[in-house]
Amino acid sequence: MIKNKRISDLISDSSSPLKLSKIKDYSKVNEIFKAYLKEHYNYMAKEIFYYSDFWFFHDLTLYLHVNFKTDAYRDFFFRDINEMYEEKLEDVLYLKQIKKLKKQYGL
Repeated sequence: MIKNKRISDLISDSSSPLKLSKIKDYSKVNEIFKAYLKEHYNYMAKEIFYYSDFWFFHDLTLYLHVNFKTDAYRDFFFRDINEMYEEKLEDVLYLKQIKKLKKQYGL
């Protein structure tokens, strides 16, 4: 137990794992989240794929933790974005393959 420290000191501690500074690219995460809100799911999925899905969802967790106070909202947005990404990932991979084939055959 840490004695003689206020809660605000512990929260503002630079070693805290729940800080915006731990996000790799805050502006990109914000842009992807706005695309989700505007229901541009194909664009969102493509950007998540190129961001690296593991790191995006790691950063999304931090983003949601800082920007939303209620666990229900955080959980809803995280699950819904994850579900939309899983649905659209096949399309992203298909378009990437088509682009590769066009480049290979000079079309």
